[in-house]
Amino acid sequence: MATFTISSDYRYVLLAATLSTFVPSYHTHVTDAFRAKAGVQYPNAYASAAEAAVSTDKYRFNCAQKAHANFTENHTSFVCALLIAGLEYPKLSAVLGSLWSVARVLYLLGYTRKEHAENGKGRHWGTWWAFPHIILIGLAVASSLKVL
Repeated sequence: MATFTISSDYRYVLLAATLSTFVPSYHTHVTDAFRAKAGVQYPNAYASAAEAAVSTDKYRFNCAQKAHANFTENHTSFVCALLIAGLEYPKLSAVLGSLWSVARVLYLLGYTRKEHAENGKGRHWGTWWAFPHIILIGLAVASSLKVL
């Protein structure tokens, strides 16, 4: 049976993972504000395409909702990769994890900016979240192979 020791630097990995749990709360706050302004009632997840085509508020709500959905689609694999990668590469993983969280906030803010409301191109502010995510997955694979 393989054994391993967790470095005291793993605490930074745990801090980065914890930081990422605040991001969806911020997404929810922003999305709820756009929902109220757009007048989109629950349980509707989005404004219809026809509504969004004639209302900037409804379009921006859809952008906020999509940014939030994209976050939730990726958060689980991110945390898993972060925690595994951090076993062998704690400081690098913590930095990458923190960058990922910053990028996810920038993704939301850019996506919902009024001056980009016509096409959501502001989301490109934070699309670089994919780079730390992919690197963490690679480091998680490397960490896993080391304990085989």
